[in-house]
Amino acid sequence: MVGKPGECLYDSSMKRIVILYTSLPPLLALRLAVVYALKKLLNSEASINYSQTGEDAVIRSLLDETRPGVYVDVGCNDPIRSSNTLSLYLHGWHGVNVGKWRKRGERMVKTGTLDSMLQEHLPAGTEIDLLSVDVEGHDLNVLRSVDLDTLRPKLIVVEMHHLDLNRSLESPITHYLQEREFRHVGYDTLNGYFVDARAPRAGLRLP
Repeated sequence: MVGKPGECLYDSSMKRIVILYTSLPPLLALRLAVVYALKKLLNSEASINYSQTGEDAVIRSLLDETRPGVYVDVGCNDPIRSSNTLSLYLHGWHGVNVGKWRKRGERMVKTGTLDSMLQEHLPAGTEIDLLSVDVEGHDLNVLRSVDLDTLRPKLIVVEMHHLDLNRSLESPITHYLQEREFRHVGYDTLNGYFVDARAPRAGLRLP
């Protein structure tokens, strides 16, 4: 899904309805429109989450989603259901979703690096605010396939099963990212959260 950069669609009810009905299946768009209407009617502070285990809620606690930005979601099973980035998209963000393969027999496929894919699909010089990686055990290989000395996402969310927080530095992913000056700031049941230690705090909710 691709949105227009610099346009915050969530702030206007009419624009929100437009993006719902132009981007989502009609029944899902209707359901979400009803949920948003009820939330506004009840003046509820409850958050609306779309990811599998609340990853988007954690992302919202670290990134200012009201500032339109760019995301790269590698390994998203679906750009809508159980999505880490749909909430951002509905707030006017845009980016690239790279889906997982569903095995239906054997086939020959051409592989490439994440760097080459981003060069093909994003304009040169695009700043990435969020890199989300969930590729079923191949996450470190994906991180190695992008030049993190040049591409500096403000936040990296990467799948890390069964991480022992008391020994997190022993994780190859933690070690790899900290060597490249990404600070480990959080962990949920499935994912580690790393912020660019070099970057200004603009767009981040961290001090």
